Amino acid sequence: MLWKASVFGALCLLLGRVFGAGREFVLAREVGPTDEMASYVLASTIFLALAGLVAGVASALVLRGAGSLRNIGYLAAVLGALPILGLVLCDAVYRLEHFQIFFLFAISIPFYAVYGVANGRLLCGGLSSFGMLTSTIPALVSAIAIFVPMGMLVDRAAWGNLLGAVVMAALTRHRSRLAEIPDVTKSAGVLVVQATAISAVSVINIASPIIDRFFATGFGSQELVLLNLGAILYVGATTSLGLAMGNAAVSRESIGAPSFSVLSMVLVPLLVCVAFMLLIPVFVTVVLSGASYGMTAPALLTGICFIYALTTPCAIINQINMRLWNRTAEARSMFIFAAAILILNLLCNMLFVSVVGVIGIAVATFTVQILQTVVLGIIRSDSKLSTLSISGTVFLGGLVVVFS
Repeated sequence: MLWKASVFGALCLLLGRVFGAGREFVLAREVGPTDEMASYVLASTIFLALAGLVAGVASALVLRGAGSLRNIGYLAAVLGALPILGLVLCDAVYRLEHFQIFFLFAISIPFYAVYGVANGRLLCGGLSSFGMLTSTIPALVSAIAIFVPMGMLVDRAAWGNLLGAVVMAALTRHRSRLAEIPDVTKSAGVLVVQATAISAVSVINIASPIIDRFFATGFGSQELVLLNLGAILYVGATTSLGLAMGNAAVSRESIGAPSFSVLSMVLVPLLVCVAFMLLIPVFVTVVLSGASYGMTAPALLTGICFIYALTTPCAIINQINMRLWNRTAEARSMFIFAAAILILNLLCNMLFVSVVGVIGIAVATFTVQILQTVVLGIIRSDSKLSTLSISGTVFLGGLVVVFS
Protein backbone atom coordinates (compact mmCIF):
# COMPACT_ATOMS: atom_id res chain seq x y z
CA MET A 1 0.00 0.00 0.00
CA LEU A 2 2.85 2.40 0.81
CA TRP A 3 4.52 2.09 -2.59
CA LYS A 4 1.16 1.98 -4.35
CA ALA A 5 0.17 5.30 -2.79
CA SER A 6 3.65 6.73 -3.48
CA VAL A 7 3.70 5.69 -7.14
CA PHE A 8 0.14 6.90 -7.76
CA GLY A 9 0.83 10.17 -5.99
CA ALA A 10 4.14 10.65 -7.82
CA LEU A 11 2.47 10.03 -11.18
CA CYS A 12 -0.25 12.55 -10.36
CA LEU A 13 2.22 15.19 -9.23
CA LEU A 14 4.51 14.42 -12.16
CA LEU A 15 1.57 14.83 -14.52
CA GLY A 16 0.98 18.24 -12.99
CA ARG A 17 4.62 19.10 -13.55
CA VAL A 18 4.36 17.93 -17.16
CA PHE A 19 1.43 20.27 -17.69
CA GLY A 20 3.40 23.06 -16.02
CA ALA A 21 6.54 22.33 -18.03
CA GLY A 22 4.53 22.28 -21.26
CA ARG A 23 3.10 25.67 -20.38
CA GLU A 24 6.58 27.03 -19.62
CA PHE A 25 7.95 25.65 -22.92
CA VAL A 26 5.21 27.32 -24.94
CA LEU A 27 5.69 30.63 -23.14
CA ALA A 28 9.49 30.46 -23.45
CA ARG A 29 9.29 29.80 -27.18
CA GLU A 30 6.48 32.21 -28.04
CA VAL A 31 7.27 35.09 -25.68
CA GLY A 32 11.06 34.67 -25.36
CA PRO A 33 13.40 36.46 -22.91
CA THR A 34 11.29 39.64 -22.63
CA ASP A 35 10.41 41.84 -19.67
CA GLU A 36 6.87 40.46 -19.82
CA MET A 37 8.19 36.89 -19.51
CA ALA A 38 10.52 37.94 -16.69
CA SER A 39 7.53 39.39 -14.80
CA TYR A 40 5.62 36.15 -15.31
CA VAL A 41 8.57 34.09 -14.02
CA LEU A 42 8.88 36.26 -10.90
CA ALA A 43 5.12 36.31 -10.23
CA SER A 44 4.63 32.57 -10.68
CA THR A 45 7.76 31.72 -8.68
CA ILE A 46 6.98 33.97 -5.73
CA PHE A 47 3.23 33.51 -5.38
CA LEU A 48 3.04 29.82 -6.23
CA ALA A 49 5.79 29.27 -3.67
CA LEU A 50 3.77 31.22 -1.10
CA ALA A 51 0.66 29.24 -2.09
CA GLY A 52 2.57 26.02 -1.45
CA LEU A 53 3.74 27.38 1.89
CA VAL A 54 0.21 28.25 3.04
CA ALA A 55 -1.16 24.88 1.89
CA GLY A 56 1.70 23.00 3.53
CA VAL A 57 1.37 24.83 6.84
CA ALA A 58 -2.39 24.22 6.92
CA SER A 59 -1.92 20.49 6.22
CA ALA A 60 0.82 20.17 8.83
CA LEU A 61 -1.29 21.89 11.50
CA VAL A 62 -4.10 19.43 10.91
CA LEU A 63 -1.67 16.49 11.02
CA ARG A 64 -0.13 17.69 14.29
CA GLY A 65 -3.54 18.30 15.87
CA ALA A 66 -2.48 21.87 16.60
CA GLY A 67 -6.03 23.13 17.05
CA SER A 68 -9.62 22.81 15.92
CA LEU A 69 -10.28 22.54 12.19
CA ARG A 70 -12.24 25.79 12.30
CA ASN A 71 -9.39 27.74 13.90
CA ILE A 72 -6.87 26.22 11.51
CA GLY A 73 -9.13 27.26 8.65
CA TYR A 74 -9.32 30.84 9.95
CA LEU A 75 -5.55 31.01 10.36
CA ALA A 76 -4.99 29.62 6.86
CA ALA A 77 -7.37 32.25 5.44
CA VAL A 78 -5.39 35.02 7.13
CA LEU A 79 -2.11 33.61 5.82
CA GLY A 80 -3.61 33.46 2.34
CA ALA A 81 -4.76 37.08 2.46
CA LEU A 82 -1.43 38.55 3.62
CA PRO A 83 0.42 38.19 0.26
CA ILE A 84 -2.46 39.92 -1.53
CA LEU A 85 -2.31 42.83 0.89
CA GLY A 86 1.47 42.99 0.55
CA LEU A 87 1.24 43.08 -3.25
CA VAL A 88 -1.35 45.87 -3.24
CA LEU A 89 0.78 47.97 -0.88
CA CYS A 90 3.88 47.28 -2.97
CA ASP A 91 2.10 48.40 -6.13
CA ALA A 92 0.85 51.55 -4.40
CA VAL A 93 4.44 52.50 -3.60
CA TYR A 94 6.40 51.24 -6.62
CA ARG A 95 3.76 50.96 -9.41
CA LEU A 96 4.66 47.44 -10.53
CA GLU A 97 4.94 46.72 -14.23
CA HIS A 98 2.54 44.00 -15.44
CA PHE A 99 0.62 44.21 -12.14
CA GLN A 100 -2.24 42.06 -13.42
CA ILE A 101 0.03 39.03 -13.76
CA PHE A 102 1.20 39.38 -10.16
CA PHE A 103 -2.34 39.96 -8.88
CA LEU A 104 -3.84 36.92 -10.61
CA PHE A 105 -1.28 34.64 -9.02
CA ALA A 106 -1.66 36.32 -5.63
CA ILE A 107 -5.44 35.93 -5.38
CA SER A 108 -5.14 32.17 -5.99
CA ILE A 109 -3.40 31.73 -2.61
CA PRO A 110 -6.58 31.67 -0.43
CA PHE A 111 -7.85 28.74 -2.50
CA TYR A 112 -4.59 26.90 -1.85
CA ALA A 113 -5.24 27.54 1.86
CA VAL A 114 -8.62 25.80 1.61
CA TYR A 115 -6.94 22.94 -0.22
CA GLY A 116 -4.28 22.65 2.50
CA VAL A 117 -6.77 22.20 5.34
CA ALA A 118 -8.77 19.66 3.34
CA ASN A 119 -5.65 17.74 2.29
CA GLY A 120 -4.52 17.59 5.93
CA ARG A 121 -7.80 15.90 6.81
CA LEU A 122 -7.29 13.40 4.00
CA LEU A 123 -3.75 12.60 5.18
CA CYS A 124 -4.94 12.05 8.76
CA GLY A 125 -7.50 9.61 7.44
CA GLY A 126 -4.89 7.67 5.44
CA LEU A 127 -6.22 9.04 2.12
CA SER A 128 -3.12 10.67 0.64
CA SER A 129 -3.81 9.96 -3.05
CA PHE A 130 -6.83 12.18 -3.71
CA GLY A 131 -5.13 15.38 -2.59
CA MET A 132 -2.15 14.69 -4.84
CA LEU A 133 -4.51 14.01 -7.74
CA THR A 134 -6.37 17.31 -7.36
CA SER A 135 -3.09 19.23 -6.97
CA THR A 136 -2.50 18.73 -10.70
CA ILE A 137 -5.60 20.74 -11.64
CA PRO A 138 -4.12 24.31 -11.59
CA ALA A 139 -1.27 23.33 -13.92
CA LEU A 140 -3.66 21.47 -16.23
CA VAL A 141 -6.14 24.33 -16.51
CA SER A 142 -3.32 26.85 -16.93
CA ALA A 143 -1.76 24.79 -19.74
CA ILE A 144 -5.12 24.59 -21.51
CA ALA A 145 -5.81 28.31 -21.01
CA ILE A 146 -2.78 29.45 -23.02
CA PHE A 147 -4.39 27.99 -26.14
CA VAL A 148 -7.56 30.05 -25.69
CA PRO A 149 -7.31 32.90 -28.25
CA MET A 150 -8.00 35.74 -25.80
CA GLY A 151 -5.47 38.24 -24.48
CA MET A 152 -1.73 37.82 -24.03
CA LEU A 153 -0.18 34.40 -23.43
CA VAL A 154 1.13 35.14 -19.95
CA ASP A 155 -2.24 36.58 -18.87
CA ARG A 156 -3.99 33.43 -20.06
CA ALA A 157 -1.59 31.28 -18.05
CA ALA A 158 -2.23 33.34 -14.91
CA TRP A 159 -6.02 33.22 -15.34
CA GLY A 160 -5.84 29.46 -15.89
CA ASN A 161 -3.92 28.97 -12.67
CA LEU A 162 -6.53 30.92 -10.72
CA LEU A 163 -9.44 28.94 -12.17
CA GLY A 164 -7.60 25.67 -11.52
CA ALA A 165 -6.97 26.64 -7.90
CA VAL A 166 -10.69 27.24 -7.38
CA VAL A 167 -11.60 23.82 -8.80
CA MET A 168 -8.82 22.09 -6.83
CA ALA A 169 -9.97 23.61 -3.53
CA ALA A 170 -13.63 22.77 -4.12
CA LEU A 171 -13.03 19.12 -5.05
CA THR A 172 -10.56 18.45 -2.23
CA ARG A 173 -12.78 20.06 0.39
CA HIS A 174 -15.75 18.00 -0.76
CA ARG A 175 -13.75 14.77 -0.61
CA SER A 176 -12.23 15.55 2.80
CA ARG A 177 -15.64 15.25 4.45
CA LEU A 178 -15.28 11.47 4.07
CA ALA A 179 -12.18 11.46 6.31
CA GLU A 180 -13.42 11.28 9.88
CA ILE A 181 -10.81 12.60 12.31
CA PRO A 182 -11.23 13.81 15.90
CA ASP A 183 -11.43 17.58 16.23
CA VAL A 184 -8.86 18.95 18.68
CA THR A 185 -9.40 21.91 20.99
CA LYS A 186 -6.27 23.89 21.87
CA SER A 187 -5.58 27.51 22.67
CA ALA A 188 -5.05 30.03 19.91
CA GLY A 189 -1.56 30.72 21.28
CA VAL A 190 -0.48 27.10 20.77
CA LEU A 191 -1.88 27.16 17.26
CA VAL A 192 -0.02 30.36 16.33
CA VAL A 193 3.30 29.14 17.80
CA GLN A 194 3.10 25.84 15.93
CA ALA A 195 2.03 27.58 12.72
CA THR A 196 5.01 29.93 13.00
CA ALA A 197 7.41 27.05 13.59
CA ILE A 198 6.04 25.04 10.65
CA SER A 199 6.15 28.15 8.45
CA ALA A 200 9.77 28.72 9.41
CA VAL A 201 10.74 25.22 8.33
CA SER A 202 8.56 25.35 5.21
CA VAL A 203 10.26 28.59 4.18
CA ILE A 204 13.30 26.45 3.39
CA ASN A 205 11.39 24.90 0.50
CA ILE A 206 10.05 28.16 -0.91
CA ALA A 207 12.99 30.43 -0.06
CA SER A 208 15.41 28.67 -2.38
CA PRO A 209 13.60 29.45 -5.67
CA ILE A 210 12.82 33.00 -4.53
CA ILE A 211 16.41 33.64 -3.49
CA ASP A 212 17.63 32.07 -6.72
CA ARG A 213 15.46 34.34 -8.87
CA PHE A 214 16.50 37.36 -6.82
CA PHE A 215 20.18 36.72 -7.58
CA ALA A 216 19.40 35.82 -11.21
CA THR A 217 17.68 39.16 -11.87
CA GLY A 218 21.11 40.80 -11.62
CA PHE A 219 22.23 38.97 -14.78
CA GLY A 220 19.37 40.01 -17.09
CA SER A 221 16.17 38.55 -18.52
CA GLN A 222 17.85 35.75 -20.50
CA GLU A 223 19.69 34.33 -17.50
CA LEU A 224 16.55 34.54 -15.34
CA VAL A 225 14.49 32.66 -17.93
CA LEU A 226 17.23 30.03 -18.45
CA LEU A 227 17.51 29.44 -14.71
CA ASN A 228 13.75 28.99 -14.51
CA LEU A 229 13.81 26.52 -17.42
CA GLY A 230 16.82 24.65 -15.99
CA ALA A 231 15.01 24.08 -12.71
CA ILE A 232 11.88 22.59 -14.32
CA LEU A 233 13.05 18.94 -14.33
CA TYR A 234 14.61 19.30 -10.87
CA VAL A 235 11.52 20.83 -9.33
CA GLY A 236 9.33 18.30 -11.13
CA ALA A 237 11.28 15.34 -9.77
CA THR A 238 11.63 16.58 -6.20
CA THR A 239 8.10 17.89 -5.79
CA SER A 240 6.47 14.89 -7.44
CA LEU A 241 8.33 11.87 -6.11
CA GLY A 242 9.60 13.57 -2.94
CA LEU A 243 6.21 14.99 -2.01
CA ALA A 244 4.39 11.76 -2.90
CA MET A 245 6.76 9.59 -0.85
CA GLY A 246 6.70 12.09 2.01
CA ASN A 247 2.90 12.28 2.10
CA ALA A 248 2.59 8.50 1.88
CA ALA A 249 5.09 8.03 4.70
CA VAL A 250 3.35 10.59 6.94
CA SER A 251 -0.06 9.12 6.19
CA ARG A 252 1.18 5.61 7.05
CA GLU A 253 2.86 6.84 10.21
CA SER A 254 -0.38 8.55 11.26
CA ILE A 255 -2.16 5.18 11.35
CA GLY A 256 0.83 3.30 12.86
CA ALA A 257 1.96 1.48 9.68
CA PRO A 258 5.66 0.95 8.67
CA SER A 259 7.47 3.40 6.37
CA PHE A 260 10.13 3.04 3.63
CA SER A 261 13.33 1.02 3.98
CA VAL A 262 16.69 2.84 3.81
CA LEU A 263 17.64 1.04 0.59
CA SER A 264 14.50 2.08 -1.26
CA MET A 265 14.84 5.69 -0.06
CA VAL A 266 18.34 5.82 -1.60
CA LEU A 267 18.01 3.77 -4.78
CA VAL A 268 14.82 5.35 -6.12
CA PRO A 269 16.11 8.98 -5.99
CA LEU A 270 19.42 7.90 -7.57
CA LEU A 271 17.56 6.26 -10.45
CA VAL A 272 15.56 9.46 -10.91
CA CYS A 273 18.86 11.38 -11.05
CA VAL A 274 20.18 9.11 -13.82
CA ALA A 275 16.95 9.48 -15.82
CA PHE A 276 17.17 13.25 -15.36
CA MET A 277 20.70 13.32 -16.82
CA LEU A 278 19.69 11.26 -19.84
CA LEU A 279 16.88 13.69 -20.63
CA ILE A 280 19.02 16.84 -20.49
CA PRO A 281 20.32 16.91 -24.14
CA VAL A 282 16.82 16.48 -25.54
CA PHE A 283 15.41 18.96 -23.04
CA VAL A 284 17.92 21.68 -23.98
CA THR A 285 17.38 21.16 -27.72
CA VAL A 286 13.60 21.36 -27.46
CA VAL A 287 13.51 24.32 -25.09
CA LEU A 288 15.89 26.57 -27.01
CA SER A 289 14.47 25.91 -30.48
CA GLY A 290 12.26 28.67 -31.82
CA ALA A 291 13.24 31.59 -29.52
CA SER A 292 16.10 34.07 -29.87
CA TYR A 293 18.58 33.15 -27.12
CA GLY A 294 22.28 34.05 -27.11
CA MET A 295 25.15 31.82 -28.27
CA THR A 296 26.03 30.83 -24.69
CA ALA A 297 22.48 29.73 -23.84
CA PRO A 298 22.85 25.98 -24.71
CA ALA A 299 26.01 25.51 -22.62
CA LEU A 300 24.62 27.54 -19.73
CA LEU A 301 21.29 25.69 -19.65
CA THR A 302 23.06 22.31 -19.89
CA GLY A 303 25.33 23.16 -16.97
CA ILE A 304 22.41 24.33 -14.82
CA CYS A 305 20.46 21.16 -15.61
CA PHE A 306 23.36 18.83 -14.74
CA ILE A 307 23.93 20.49 -11.37
CA TYR A 308 20.23 20.33 -10.54
CA ALA A 309 20.22 16.66 -11.60
CA LEU A 310 22.95 15.89 -9.07
CA THR A 311 20.93 17.74 -6.43
CA THR A 312 17.86 15.55 -7.01
CA PRO A 313 18.67 12.51 -4.77
CA CYS A 314 19.33 14.51 -1.62
CA ALA A 315 16.42 16.88 -2.34
CA ILE A 316 13.95 13.98 -2.60
CA ILE A 317 15.22 12.38 0.62
CA ASN A 318 15.02 15.75 2.37
CA GLN A 319 11.37 16.13 1.30
CA ILE A 320 10.52 12.81 2.96
CA ASN A 321 12.50 13.40 6.14
CA MET A 322 11.23 16.94 6.56
CA ARG A 323 7.62 15.79 6.47
CA LEU A 324 8.24 13.02 8.96
CA TRP A 325 10.18 15.34 11.28
CA ASN A 326 7.64 18.20 11.06
CA ARG A 327 4.96 15.93 12.44
CA THR A 328 6.62 15.54 15.87
CA ALA A 329 9.42 18.13 16.14
CA GLU A 330 9.48 20.75 18.87
CA ALA A 331 8.85 24.34 17.81
CA ARG A 332 12.24 25.55 19.12
CA SER A 333 14.17 22.96 17.11
CA MET A 334 12.22 23.87 13.99
CA PHE A 335 13.05 27.57 14.39
CA ILE A 336 16.77 26.88 14.80
CA PHE A 337 16.89 24.52 11.83
CA ALA A 338 15.00 26.93 9.56
CA ALA A 339 17.20 29.90 10.48
CA ALA A 340 20.43 27.92 9.92
CA ILE A 341 19.38 26.61 6.49
CA LEU A 342 18.08 30.01 5.34
CA ILE A 343 21.31 31.78 6.32
CA LEU A 344 23.35 29.04 4.65
CA ASN A 345 21.30 29.42 1.47
CA LEU A 346 21.96 33.16 1.30
CA LEU A 347 25.68 32.79 2.01
CA CYS A 348 26.13 30.04 -0.58
CA ASN A 349 24.32 32.08 -3.24
CA MET A 350 26.46 35.15 -2.56
CA LEU A 351 29.66 33.09 -2.63
CA PHE A 352 29.07 30.96 -5.70
CA VAL A 353 27.38 33.69 -7.78
CA SER A 354 30.40 35.93 -7.24
CA VAL A 355 32.73 33.11 -8.35
CA VAL A 356 30.99 31.41 -11.31
CA GLY A 357 28.08 33.69 -12.20
CA VAL A 358 24.48 32.59 -12.68
CA ILE A 359 25.38 28.89 -12.68
CA GLY A 360 26.55 29.43 -9.09
CA ILE A 361 22.87 29.64 -8.10
CA ALA A 362 22.46 25.96 -8.98
CA VAL A 363 25.73 25.13 -7.18
CA ALA A 364 24.40 26.87 -4.07
CA THR A 365 21.22 24.78 -4.16
CA PHE A 366 23.32 21.61 -4.49
CA THR A 367 25.49 22.57 -1.49
CA VAL A 368 22.53 23.45 0.72
CA GLN A 369 20.68 20.21 -0.07
CA ILE A 370 23.78 18.11 0.69
CA LEU A 371 24.25 19.79 4.06
CA GLN A 372 20.53 19.56 4.82
CA THR A 373 20.70 15.80 4.22
CA VAL A 374 23.54 15.53 6.74
CA VAL A 375 21.73 17.60 9.36
CA LEU A 376 18.42 15.74 8.99
CA GLY A 377 20.32 12.44 9.17
CA ILE A 378 21.77 13.53 12.52
CA ILE A 379 18.45 14.85 13.83
CA ARG A 380 16.57 11.68 12.88
CA SER A 381 19.46 9.40 13.97
CA ASP A 382 19.72 8.00 10.45
CA SER A 383 23.33 8.60 9.39
CA LYS A 384 23.26 5.52 7.15
CA LEU A 385 20.64 7.10 4.89
CA SER A 386 22.52 10.39 4.52
CA THR A 387 25.86 8.64 3.95
CA LEU A 388 24.49 6.38 1.21
CA SER A 389 22.61 9.18 -0.57
CA ILE A 390 25.58 11.56 -0.56
CA SER A 391 27.98 8.80 -1.65
CA GLY A 392 25.70 7.91 -4.55
CA THR A 393 25.45 11.56 -5.58
CA VAL A 394 29.24 12.00 -5.49
CA PHE A 395 29.67 8.82 -7.57
CA LEU A 396 27.23 10.02 -10.23
CA GLY A 397 28.91 13.44 -10.25
CA GLY A 398 32.27 11.77 -10.81
CA LEU A 399 30.89 9.85 -13.78
CA VAL A 400 29.59 13.08 -15.30
CA VAL A 401 32.99 14.75 -14.93
CA VAL A 402 34.84 11.76 -16.40
CA PHE A 403 32.62 11.27 -19.44
CA SER A 404 31.74 14.90 -20.21
